[in-house]
Amino acid sequence: MPAEKATEFDVEAFYQSYWRALGSGDDAGALAHYHEDVIVRLPGDGPFAGELLNREAALLAIEQLHKVIHGFEVTLIERWTESHGFALVLDERVPGAPADRDPFRRLHVYQLRGEKIAEVNVFAGHCCDPEVTSWWR
Repeated sequence: MPAEKATEFDVEAFYQSYWRALGSGDDAGALAHYHEDVIVRLPGDGPFAGELLNREAALLAIEQLHKVIHGFEVTLIERWTESHGFALVLDERVPGAPADRDPFRRLHVYQLRGEKIAEVNVFAGHCCDPEVTSWWR
């Protein structure tokens, strides 16, 4: 009997599933895409800044961040997918911000291990803009 050919993991389909869950407010569904021992690195000096070392800690942080950014205008500027992960560039505009104020930009880099997110690094994150992060202090 011939050996079965291994199928290549579809990072694009994985990303689409993750983004749909996150965008619909299904935080637990989004976190199902994460390894139990995921490492999430968030910048700044707020309560969730630094390294979050498991899925439960990541879920708590995401739930709290969503409470703060609910209603923000979030625009996906660019994204890349590779065999080992994906990256997203997002712009966020604070509700009621002056029209001439530049949106807040951040980059999320997701590293995969197998078919789960093993590491997330956020750059220029929420702690970089006082208008966005005043609640953290």
